Order: sequence, then structure tokens, then C-alpha cells
Amino acid sequence: MSKKTINTSGLGRFSILRRRWRADFDARTARRPMVFGFAVAQAMRQELVEGRLGGERSGLFAG
Repeated sequence: MSKKTINTSGLGRFSILRRRWRADFDARTARRPMVFGFAVAQAMRQELVEGRLGGERSGLFAG
């Protein structure tokens, strides 16, 4: 029983944190959609570069 309460309290804390972060994130993106778009583009480009350099996903770029 004590195990269950620990688990649920941890999950609750996590969901609250996530909800708070999500609200903050949404508010920020709503205020600056262009900055958000640029950040997404940068992240995608970074992923492509890392995929190209890292041998894990090199098959995607072989062709």
C-alpha cells in the first residue's frame, strides 16, 4: 500500500510539472510564433546533421 501511494504521488507531481511547463510553453509560443518556428527549424536541422554524422541513421541519407 505504501508503495502505491509513493508511485501515485510521484506521477501526480510529474503531471503537475508537465502541465505547468506545457502552459508556459504554449504562452511563450503564442506570443512569439516566428521565434518558435525558427527554433523548430534549428532543431530539425540539428537532428539531420547529427543523423548524418552519427552512423545510426546513416542509411536514411545513403541514397
